[in-house]
Amino acid sequence: SLLVRGAYQNWVRPPAPGTLGPVATAGIPLDERMVSSGGELKRARVDLEWEACAKSFMRFYLDQQRVDNDPFDIQNFKLPEAESLNRLKERTFTALAADNTFEGSIDVSEGKATLAGFGLNQIVTDRISIFGRYRYIDSENESSSYRGNKLPYLPKHTYTVGATLVHPLGFSWITRAMHRSIRFSDEQNLTKLKSSWDVSTD
Repeated sequence: SLLVRGAYQNWVRPPAPGTLGPVATAGIPLDERMVSSGGELKRARVDLEWEACAKSFMRFYLDQQRVDNDPFDIQNFKLPEAESLNRLKERTFTALAADNTFEGSIDVSEGKATLAGFGLNQIVTDRISIFGRYRYIDSENESSSYRGNKLPYLPKHTYTVGATLVHPLGFSWITRAMHRSIRFSDEQNLTKLKSSWDVSTD
């Protein structure tokens, strides 16, 4: 079966968290990593999901985002994130298998990013499944001070592979290996992070 999703989002982030659950448009969750309190996000995304057979699932997507965290040329009033609210959320045992490859806070005044990606989930046996991801990102800072720079923590290439084991006794084991290409950790692009592998297990 084949499913195509498309959405356009224009959202201004409120000064405080309004819900514990994700906000979605046409089944596409809101991406709020680049938006500060009072900032505006404009986003267009197309997802193509394909169930090739009963044991193979593929996903392709194209995502374009533009963020303006200072739309009125004044300093935004930022409240600390309510991290304690995460403790109230239901624990997810498949977090490592999710399509989440970002490693740090994307603190930027104004910028845009184009993301394209591919994902594959394959059931190997009744207990074992494997997954693979690739994500390409082209980002650009559009603020007057750092125009033309890359946005922080957005590598151009990200590769992810992993496996999941679910035991009949009720426990699961997930491992993931991720490779990120060169990226920067600051808006000024003064601190460069080398390409590296990261391995996680849950």
